[in-house]
Amino acid sequence: MRAIALLILATFFCGSVDAKPRHWYTDKKWWIGEAVITAAVIADAHSTSRGVGLGFTERNTWAFGPRPSNARIAGVSLGYFAIQTTLHATAWHVERNETNKYWNTAKYVGVPAAVAIINGYNAALNYQLSQQK
Repeated sequence: MRAIALLILATFFCGSVDAKPRHWYTDKKWWIGEAVITAAVIADAHSTSRGVGLGFTERNTWAFGPRPSNARIAGVSLGYFAIQTTLHATAWHVERNETNKYWNTAKYVGVPAAVAIINGYNAALNYQLSQQK
């Protein structure tokens, strides 16, 4: 009986510590990271569409196929964007109360930086190939 009373009491106090949590969608730093993700995904989608229009074959055939349509490129890119946004919001939730400044920075920078590096590299490569033709 004491254990149940302690558990209920602990739950009450733990719940009251963070009565009004700030949400990820009200955090300006989170939205800056989301803008980076958006720009990187759009740049990659545009460069892929441009390259296919110039006659190049897509290397990422498991997702797009060798000659994807613009609708297919937009759909796959939208799905990729949704996954990255979910990961970005999840990182914010996991590290919401973090006091370590490095982990606190990682919740804002981690996912957007990875997306920017991967998609930015792919977009730059696609644009460079488009310029050669």
